[in-house]
Amino acid sequence: MRSLLISILLICSSSISYAKIGDVYYCETIKSNNIKDGEATTFKNSKFKFKRYEKKITIDGAIFGKNFDMEVDFDNGNEYFAGVFGGSIAIFLYENGTFMFTMLSSVDEEYKISNVYADCSVFK
Repeated sequence: MRSLLISILLICSSSISYAKIGDVYYCETIKSNNIKDGEATTFKNSKFKFKRYEKKITIDGAIFGKNFDMEVDFDNGNEYFAGVFGGSIAIFLYENGTFMFTMLSSVDEEYKISNVYADCSVFK
């Protein structure tokens, strides 16, 4: 009986690790910074969330603001997916609870690099 319970728990818990369309991820930054014209600014830890869709994620909070969409260009069907920001030089990667984001921008000769490194968990 004990072996049966352990087997059922292992089967159920292993299915939790797969990314599903519609999942909402709650994240807290470990490190977040901007480098603008050679000067670095580090931000205090903050929380954000993102929702997983088939072809994009929508991020709310932290340096992303509200409803920041990024295309999903790669998905291995588990807890590993990545993408870019609509034609800009920006990329994200999510793998097993770790979210990473980098964006390079140059607007009006102002050069900036934005980075986010965060821990995330899926809301079930």
